[in-house]
Amino acid sequence: MSISNEEWVDGLSSRDRRNARPMYICMALWGLSFLIAHLFLPRGDGSMAAQPLWAWPVTILPIILGVLFAYYYQRFIRETDEMMRKIHLEALATAFGVAFVVGMSAGLLDQIDVPKAGKADLTWSVMVVTYSVRLKMLARKYRA
Repeated sequence: MSISNEEWVDGLSSRDRRNARPMYICMALWGLSFLIAHLFLPRGDGSMAAQPLWAWPVTILPIILGVLFAYYYQRFIRETDEMMRKIHLEALATAFGVAFVVGMSAGLLDQIDVPKAGKADLTWSVMVVTYSVRLKMLARKYRA
């Protein structure tokens, strides 16, 4: 059983919905811009001179949107009620802990010369999935 998006939104006050709206917009734009950058940026040899001019804005846009997303998420957490704050902070703590362990394990794999392909992607992907799953679990637990 999982909590639906409608049930999640119904649990938010009107102020929370208003504060969440720019966060959701920035999150969607950040995710899209990050995916585009990840897929289309040329893989270089580390030389900045070898990169095309269009690569700079494609690289900088996800950074700007990520900062805005973090700002709006922090504002949402700061201004929401105590239970919602507890749910989000517990989910963040769990996701950070799991990502920390996965990242440290990836470092150990480097020492035994396991190929590096995808380890950074694995770390942040595991963090996002852990956060999302834990957020749903905690919302269900505290709303029961």
